[in-house]
Amino acid sequence: MATDCIAQVTFNFDPKRKPVVARFDVPYASSDGGAILLKGIDTQLGLTKRLTTCLQDERQPGKIQHQTLELFRQRVFGIACGYADCNDAARLADDAIHKLLVDRDPIAGPALASQPTLSRFENAVGWRELLAMGHGLADTVIEHHRRRLKAGACESYAGCSERV
Repeated sequence: MATDCIAQVTFNFDPKRKPVVARFDVPYASSDGGAILLKGIDTQLGLTKRLTTCLQDERQPGKIQHQTLELFRQRVFGIACGYADCNDAARLADDAIHKLLVDRDPIAGPALASQPTLSRFENAVGWRELLAMGHGLADTVIEHHRRRLKAGACESYAGCSERV
């Protein structure tokens, strides 16, 4: 049974901004478009940047093609999109959405890291770095909730003139 395909969908999230247009008839299409929302949240919280500061980069500077933040984001967003291990790295290396997630040009930007590079990156992390990352994650959550609760408390009192 044949179905009609929708070539384009437009989302008007905010009337003051340009609409988001999803097209399904382009050569650089990706099935992981929802990860853009995760990238937006990460940008607001600064979570991947914060957690990356916990990692020691022991690589030789002259041989580095992929920065630590890029590798970290590639793995985090890959896992969030359902790619539990690094086996899909070759298939995703030129995926437009995944390049965008690590702040590369989705079309002209260089390919993402390979499976061996990602595996070396993961295996280089020790328990001390993981512990520091756990603390960084907890601190981010606590800071976010403090700001949220402070703003909520400020709104509930008529005499409050300070906005956080």
